[in-house]
Order: sequence, then structure tokens, then C-alpha cells
Amino acid sequence: KAKAVVKMKKILNNTKLCMLIPILICMVVLLFTMYFSSAFVMSDDLFDFTFKLDGAVYRLTCDFKDFTENGWSISSNHITEKTMVQGDTQESFTMSKGDNMIFVEAYNMSGNAKMLKDCKIGEIKVDDHCQNGFVIAKGIKIKSSKKEVEDTFGVPDNREEYLCSFSESICYKNEKNGKYNGVYFLFNSFDNKECTLITLRNILKTDDCK
Repeated sequence: KAKAVVKMKKILNNTKLCMLIPILICMVVLLFTMYFSSAFVMSDDLFDFTFKLDGAVYRLTCDFKDFTENGWSISSNHITEKTMVQGDTQESFTMSKGDNMIFVEAYNMSGNAKMLKDCKIGEIKVDDHCQNGFVIAKGIKIKSSKKEVEDTFGVPDNREEYLCSFSESICYKNEKNGKYNGVYFLFNSFDNKECTLITLRNILKTDDCK
């Protein structure tokens, strides 16, 4: 009887181990996916400053390496990752991936000069020449109509018309953390006033970029 009991305990222990193995494998896969996937998910709140670009989700502010790790590289002349950005200043430049180009702005609020690659990115501009699936809150994107934008986000805080270029801009401000922070849209005066440029700006003065 004693041998039978011992044998039964071994069978039960082996059964439990067999049940635990799939669970452990699932946990490892989940942790691996969480580690290597985007740290953010898209938000419907415009002032969360999330956006999707070429399948990856970002949130301003973000690190310079967030772009380079997804295949984007500096394409501006005379600017490199080692360009020094003086304290309490910004540096605007372009980044490219294949045939697509975006405009970004790095900032340094530390008070000391540091290399561009060590600065935060606080602004991104995307126009209708970028075809890499740029989407912001609630699915708004380049070529969305002005009516669609205003129906989605409400009455803008400011609007301006540019007669010389037959265009109109509107903006939704969020200046509690910094002047000029917000989301800006530029529309042409033709084709149902389609959006041709979207700017997200969220430069946090409390972030010293240590």
C-alpha cells in the first residue's frame, strides 16, 4: 500500500508539472511581447499626445531613440545625433524612413548643453508627403476634413486664414505645462478643406532631460 501511495503521489506531481508548463510558457511569451512591443497604446484624448506612425505608437514627449529604433534617421544637413543642443533651447530637424519624412523638434531644459540624441522630442509635424500611416487620437489623420476634425474635437481655440496660400489653420491648445503646447491642423481651401499638416507639440518645462 505504501508503494502504491508513493507511486500515486509521483503521478500527481508529474500531472501538476505538466499543467504548469503551458502556463509558464504563456507567461514568458506575454512578458517577452510586453517588453519588445510599444510602451504606449493609442488614446482617444487629444492631449495625451499619442500618435501612430508606420505601425508604432508614440507619446510626446518621447526619447530620440524611440524614433531611431523604429528605423527613422536624421536627414537634415549639418545636424547629427552628436549635435550639441544648448541648455534651455530647442533644435528642429527632419527625420526620414525610406521615402517618407517628418519634422521633429528636440528640446533641452537641463540648463547644460548636451548631444541631440540625449534630448527629448517634444514636437512632431507630419504633412501630406508622409505616407507611413500617421494617425492621432480618434483616428484623425492627414486628409481628414476640417468638418471631421471639428466634429471630433469640438470648437478649436484659435483659427487663422491665409489668403495668400489659400489655407486655414486651427489649433487646440493645452498650455498648462508649456506655452504653445497643443495640436495644430492646416487645411487647404479646396477638396473639402482636407488636412495637409498636423503638428503635435508637448514640450514640458518641468522635464530637465537629465
